[in-house]
Amino acid sequence: MAKLSRSQIKEARAQAKEKRSQELEALKDTDPEEFEKQNNQVKEKKDKLGFTKKDRSEISDRIIEADKPKPSVSWNYNEGELVYLPNGEVGIITNNNAVDIKLIDYSHDMKRNLGQYVGQVYVVTSSGNNWYYPKKLKPVR
Repeated sequence: MAKLSRSQIKEARAQAKEKRSQELEALKDTDPEEFEKQNNQVKEKKDKLGFTKKDRSEISDRIIEADKPKPSVSWNYNEGELVYLPNGEVGIITNNNAVDIKLIDYSHDMKRNLGQYVGQVYVVTSSGNNWYYPKKLKPVR
């Protein structure tokens, strides 16, 4: 296969573009409806699967508008329970905001769902009080 220089490739592309525009102009005189259809197809870029940007946005809007039930997650922490903090200290839970959390973005992988940081638990320790994510805590048994 012969190698072409950049200028030769550029010239070939220009000739092809000119040929397409001439064919469209000839089609304009004979069949105006087909001309409009062909002209619109040239303007819209499509991805590998044949969707335009407008098609993709319509699909995503329909997915968002779909009224599907959202799962809720509750952590089994109650106020007054002792828990181990990530640094090894022990604290007591005084407030739990991690109850009946509606997951918006979820998958079939429950570990991934629980890894989403929504809802926190307020823990009081001797070194200070702070909000913690439930996944980072371990109950004292």
